[in-house]
Amino acid sequence: MQKVVGLLFSKDRAMQLDAALSSLALHCLDMESIDLKVIWTCSGLSNEQQYQELANNYPSVTFIRQSNFPEQVLANIAGYEYVLFLVDDNIFVRNFSIHTVIENLSNNQDVLGFSLRLGTNTIFCYPLNREQQLPVFTVIVPEFLKFDWTAAQYDFGYPLEVSSSVYRVKDIAAILQHNPFFNPNTLEIALDTNKASFDSQKKFLLCSKHSYTFCNPVNKVQTIINNRSGEAYSYSPNKLSEMFTQGYRINVEAYRDFIPNGCHQEVELKFKKAAGSSQSHYLPPKVSVIMPVYNAQDYLREAIDSILSQTFIDFEFIIIDDGSTDNSLPIIKSYADPRIRLIRNETNLKLITSLNKGMNLAHGKYIARMDADDISLPDRLAKQVDFMDQHPDIAVCGTWVELFGKPCEQTSWHFTDNPAIAKCILLFGCCLAHPSAMIRRTVLESGFCYSYSYPHAEDYGLWVQIARNHNIASIPQVLFKYRLSDSQKSAKEAQQVLDGTAKIQLEQLNRLGIEPTQQECLLHLTIGQCQFPPDISFAHGAFTWLSKLKTANSQLNYYPEPTFTNVLRMYWTKVCQSLVNAL
Repeated sequence: MQKVVGLLFSKDRAMQLDAALSSLALHCLDMESIDLKVIWTCSGLSNEQQYQELANNYPSVTFIRQSNFPEQVLANIAGYEYVLFLVDDNIFVRNFSIHTVIENLSNNQDVLGFSLRLGTNTIFCYPLNREQQLPVFTVIVPEFLKFDWTAAQYDFGYPLEVSSSVYRVKDIAAILQHNPFFNPNTLEIALDTNKASFDSQKKFLLCSKHSYTFCNPVNKVQTIINNRSGEAYSYSPNKLSEMFTQGYRINVEAYRDFIPNGCHQEVELKFKKAAGSSQSHYLPPKVSVIMPVYNAQDYLREAIDSILSQTFIDFEFIIIDDGSTDNSLPIIKSYADPRIRLIRNETNLKLITSLNKGMNLAHGKYIARMDADDISLPDRLAKQVDFMDQHPDIAVCGTWVELFGKPCEQTSWHFTDNPAIAKCILLFGCCLAHPSAMIRRTVLESGFCYSYSYPHAEDYGLWVQIARNHNIASIPQVLFKYRLSDSQKSAKEAQQVLDGTAKIQLEQLNRLGIEPTQQECLLHLTIGQCQFPPDISFAHGAFTWLSKLKTANSQLNYYPEPTFTNVLRMYWTKVCQSLVNAL
């Protein structure tokens, strides 16, 4: 008779159950030592068929449809010495031996169980959404740690759980035979309620130095307890069920050697096509990169290669050829990468139309900009995605920029990472490098787009629109290279930039309740461009104007204080410095 029985609980999550089973098989070095049983339930015919498919795919695993849950649990652990509890959102990430786990439990009779999910890496308690203190560990054998759970915090002080721990059956059965439970959640409640019965003789737990597994709580299927979980539609049980039917599975190899920061951690699901599956389905990418192209043959390959060689790979690359008459289109067509979506404008529709067209076609959660003569550094997308994931309040994220292509007084552009400062600076000019931008698609779906009112200043106008109700910022790291070209803008285009900039600034001044004179508009534009004539009269005029802005804001509180005053001081300092430099 085998010593270890594994009970894995699942409901309406065949996709995640497959990942739990396949990752366990991948990383448990002696899987044959576990008599693994899945107790499952579902709420529809489609889900039932998926569980039957998994039962066929895993013939060594016993699939038991849930009926009388308490009787099924007690009956299926009877006759075994140890029980391994698992749930369907487990993902195993590291090799382990169940025999070694049992051996160390046997050699430490003062230990209640062995947690496969705890380790020195689990410094965050996901259910409580807070950091947790590591207990005092004792090394019992290399890689195995022992700690006092009665004196521990949060997850470390929660010794009886059903998501990834091994216990002695006699200890578990003694509790369950005298306490009511009717599903996995109430089973865990019954165990936790009675943990005090062990705090004298079995006050210790074992774990590995690093977690063998973690739970990825991207969705929730039970309503008994209001557990914290992800809410992304693309990871909903129904969506994952649909993808399962279409032949997709979670690629558990992608998580090999991953070190989670907690027993539960939401991570991106990586999918692959199931072996033998002929069905196809377009999975929305995390990022849509939009790059308009017009007669850019000289530098186009560098730009395309810089995107295709990104360390982050879950993206679509929407290249819009805007009626090019040079060799740009053949260059684009020479690439066979399936992530490229070539859109061809039969005539030259210009930048604003192409950009709006690209945004309407984008499927990604985030939309990244790219220009056809610039270069994205290899980890640009990865770092911007991570930043946006970690800062859900940020609507637009740019980066610092390295300048190249021809000699210039500056070598780089640095932009603020403070959203409050960014909003204030927008009153004076653009504060984010357009081709380095990444935008949250949900923000654009609320009605924002590039405006034809500001030709050649369309990005500045968009950032001002968005910043009225959302935060924008830049990552303080060079992740993008901006090419300075020998071909300068025409005089007409340069004037359009100035006209668009002045119009955007005037609209912002009006929001402050200011109706500036033409001379004041010119003064404001000059201050924003930091093109100061080094004379006292200009300095006096600048001080008067900046003071007027401060007074107007004190009445309407449109810009955050004291940030706004500090930004005004920054521009005043630049004006004064120009006088100092003239001496």
